[in-house]
Amino acid sequence: MPSEEQTILRLPEDWIRNFNSDWKLEFTPIDVENEDSGRFFKVKFGPLDTFSILLDLPCIVETHKTLDHINFFKSCDIAQMMFVIPEHEKQDPRAKKTSLNKMLEKGERYKLKSGITPGTFNITSRFYKREAKEDLNEIKKVESLIKSVMDCGTARLVTEEIIELAEGQNVPLDEEYEYDPGMEEEYII
Repeated sequence: MPSEEQTILRLPEDWIRNFNSDWKLEFTPIDVENEDSGRFFKVKFGPLDTFSILLDLPCIVETHKTLDHINFFKSCDIAQMMFVIPEHEKQDPRAKKTSLNKMLEKGERYKLKSGITPGTFNITSRFYKREAKEDLNEIKKVESLIKSVMDCGTARLVTEEIIELAEGQNVPLDEEYEYDPGMEEEYII
């Protein structure tokens, strides 16, 4: 059964400006020292010649097809992008201020920090956002409250107070109540 494999191709802007439909795009796998095999390619596009690198997208992109412009069906999941390195960055693509280095997640060699749409800009920082540290005093208060509830029994032990409001009178604001195990207990069934 034939299957489709798709990837995103990201070309430099000067290549797009000088695009000629007669040119053919050719990829040849190459081995680069200190890099994973199968990630670097030599790219030839008409008279233009440079390298490309296969990068991992931070989130999967679904592609859809249609036959009648009404019904769409999913054709593939895309998880990688082929990034063609611009001519002026060809000598050292991993230098600090290159476009490749700006796109990669800090400390990663092949993972992008942003997706391909504006909504996925810097998405990895939102995925792994650090939680704010909780106030230790508040944690101790909550722990003691939970412990006191657990020590004294279930929530069936409550005291009720019925408040009748006159017409137009507002409901009083919530007050903080503390459970006193020495109080007379009323069982509500």
